[in-house]
Order: sequence, then C-alpha cells, then structure tokens
Amino acid sequence: MTSDRTPESAWSVGGGWRLSWLPEVELSRRDAMLGMTIDELLSDPELVDDVEIFRIVTGHAERLGCTGEQAALALARRMLDRLADVSPRLVEQLVLAEDAAERARVRAAAHRAGVDREEFAAFYRDFMPRLVAFVIRHGAQPADAADIAQETMIEAYRSWPRITSPSAWCFHVAHRKFLRARTSRYEHPRELLVEQRSALTPPEVEFLGNDTAQRVLARLPGRQRQIMAWIMFGFTPKEIAEELKISPEAVRGSLKKARRALAIMAGDERDRDDRADNR
Repeated sequence: MTSDRTPESAWSVGGGWRLSWLPEVELSRRDAMLGMTIDELLSDPELVDDVEIFRIVTGHAERLGCTGEQAALALARRMLDRLADVSPRLVEQLVLAEDAAERARVRAAAHRAGVDREEFAAFYRDFMPRLVAFVIRHGAQPADAADIAQETMIEAYRSWPRITSPSAWCFHVAHRKFLRARTSRYEHPRELLVEQRSALTPPEVEFLGNDTAQRVLARLPGRQRQIMAWIMFGFTPKEIAEELKISPEAVRGSLKKARRALAIMAGDERDRDDRADNR
C-alpha cells in the first residue's frame, strides 16, 4: 500500500499490516489505510494547520493506539531522517526550531500558571536601562527612547509565553519602533545622562565618559551610528545584517569606516582633555 503524495507505505506481514512510520504496531488493513490517510493529511501544506483536519487525524490516530501529536511527531522524524541525507544543515535548523517551539510551550504553560510574572519583572528591572540606552544610541532623544522602551516592554509582557530570546526580541522590536518614529519626525540626539554601558563597547570609545561617547557617536553618519549601536550591545555583523536586511559585507564595511572615524575623534577628545589638564 503506497501513497502518490509521500514516500510512506504500508505492507502486509503474516495476517496483519505495518506502517512505515509506525512499524512496531501490528494493524488491520483498515487501520493501515487510516494510517496512510493520517500521513497524507499531515503532509498537505494547505491542511496541516486546519483545526478540523487535526481533529480527524486525532480520531484516526486513536484507532492506531497513539495521539494526534504522537502521529505528527513520528511523521516529522521520518521527514527529518530523509532530509538528513540531502541537507544536513536544513535538518539542524529544523531541530533548533523544534527546540524553540518546545521552550515556547513550556513558557506558555508557566504563563498560564502565573509562574513567569516574577521572571518578567526581574528581566524588566535588569534590561530596561540597556534597552533605553540602545534606542538612544540610534539617535533618539532620551525621553522618546524611554517611551519606545516602555512600549516594547508592554508588548514583551503580552507575548512573553512565545518569546524564547527576550533580549534579542526586545532589541528587534525597539529598533522597529524607532524607525517608525523617525519617519514621522526628525529627532536631534541629546546627551545620555545615565546608562549601563556594554562590556563589548569598542576600544575607540571605551575611555570616553557616557556624555562624551554619545556626543562622539552622534557625529557618525546615520548608517555607521546604527551599526555601532548594535555592535555595542553584543550583536555580530551577521546578526546585524539579518536585522537591517543588508549584506554582512556592507555591515563590515560600515563598521570599518565607523571604527576609523571613532579612532580619529577619540584622539581629538584625548588632545582636548590634555589641553584642559595643562591649563
């Protein structure tokens, strides 16, 4: 018994039947046909997310001695095994996605139980100053940066059960909000008064105080300042390229120019400080 949609099959063994995706269970011919139907339903992209279809799958799976989720997982593992011979990298990405989905399910259960409120409160206290500083590094005024960060945190709380990487998620959402705000009005960056600076701050500005660092960064062209903001908060050129929808080479090029400009400006600041000390 074969399918014209998938590689799965069923075959007769003695007086019973076996399924390629459930070989350990001996079935009747009718149940083997139900197993093939499950495979075809779950393999159709237009039906896989249909609630009613999954109800049918669950009913058929119970006849085979398993749940709908167990049937779906068994077929998914069979697909991964086939893909492993063709594209190991794709299989790795799918496994990572499955892990992320599992973490999201665990977080959702905790959210329903009210367990993660304390977790979010701790994240809010620790991460909020960094998020505000991140938005300011992009050129926002401090008050506007605080508003954007607050709006981002509100969305984070609402989506908390589904977020698997809170820091990266908040940086992404805050960046999008800043870009939308910038299209509606032109903002002049102001000095940053209080900030928790990242340990990954480039050496060109490491020696500078917070106020001076913001002033120096504000003198960079927009794209270079934008990339430096991401770099200073621990993102790699590849991650920045994915976020900004540009090539990693373009990121590295802008980063090289920004570092060169910062080195020159940092030297000017040193000379200015030395002159002030000698007066």
